[in-house]
Amino acid sequence: MTNEQNNEIIRPFLDLTREVFANDNEELHQFILCCISSIVQNPGKKAETSLVFKGLQGIGKNVWTNVLVELLAGYSCPNVTEIAELTGQFNSIVEVKMLIVLNELKNNNLTFFKDFTNSFDNEFYEQLLCYFLSKDLTNFNTRAIPTTEAKEDIIAASLSVIDVFCQEHNNKLKDGLRRSEALCFRQVEYKNYRSFQLAIKDRCEHKRMGGKEGRVLHYKLKPECEQLIKQREDEDDMDRSVEIN
Repeated sequence: MTNEQNNEIIRPFLDLTREVFANDNEELHQFILCCISSIVQNPGKKAETSLVFKGLQGIGKNVWTNVLVELLAGYSCPNVTEIAELTGQFNSIVEVKMLIVLNELKNNNLTFFKDFTNSFDNEFYEQLLCYFLSKDLTNFNTRAIPTTEAKEDIIAASLSVIDVFCQEHNNKLKDGLRRSEALCFRQVEYKNYRSFQLAIKDRCEHKRMGGKEGRVLHYKLKPECEQLIKQREDEDDMDRSVEIN
């Protein structure tokens, strides 16, 4: 393998990563490259994060993953199209693999990328391997995933009904929301008060608090839930600040 690193040889691959897969977002671009570098530099260590790319056919997804599969030949598996191959009883396909590519397409269309892929010779792969091996990962945290529209959609879709309720009534729940008032707010998904009460117990403490009418039952956010909601709000504020600037 060459001792001299020449990023110009792998520039088309790096540009494809930035322009298509990172949507010209440099933070996301570096995160993707660090994820791959971490796999290359730490064979046998769990990656903890999976990269998911969604886009139209023909934009180069298979071209990009094929390069990584070739780079890690013998320790990679291209174009797995059935999830049962990973999760089923007979899943030897994952044995000693550093990279597995899940793909909904069985055939690759490389018509528009012929000239692009023709440049992928031995020197290209040597330079690409050198690039990933030498990338500084000192401050890289695989769990610190940059915020993207897709990430926000996944987070929103994964919120339970009770989580949405707690976010919408966060300010009142922090100080204590009267149970009678909370039950009036209960979501349509809860057919009766009992199911709502059981669900909210995971997020809120049930305690009596004083008032003009004496000590009445209130729901108060548990400290860990209050911190989680605050973290989400801070992330939203940061994202809005970035958009404005």
